[in-house]
Amino acid sequence: MATPLLDALDREPDLRSDVLGPVFDGLRWAYPYRLASQKRPLGDTVTIDISGPIAATWHMVASEQGWNFAEVTGNQVATIAMTTDEAWRLLTNNLSPERQAALTTSGDSVLIEVLRNTRAIIGSPK
Repeated sequence: MATPLLDALDREPDLRSDVLGPVFDGLRWAYPYRLASQKRPLGDTVTIDISGPIAATWHMVASEQGWNFAEVTGNQVATIAMTTDEAWRLLTNNLSPERQAALTTSGDSVLIEVLRNTRAIIGSPK
């Protein structure tokens, strides 16, 4: 059963990589879209680090076309770290404001706020 449905039923989320991994592959594309409004020097890099049952590190690099997933090529300007559970909840608008505020971040505060407010589904950040 899908993790958001389990959460709605007050059951533990299913964080297995075979279930949630493909979901993350789709949800992550919200980040370059949301970062598009932030013009930065070419090569500036934002990193999202996810730890837990599904560990992933996503680097988005500023280019002439916008922000793209790529290897770090320039200046690391912002990072945000979260667990697998926090990542799926954040991207689906199910992470409480208190837990959002507690995420480990560093770097440019404007970019950090964009990352904290990114949602991959319809809805406004809580």
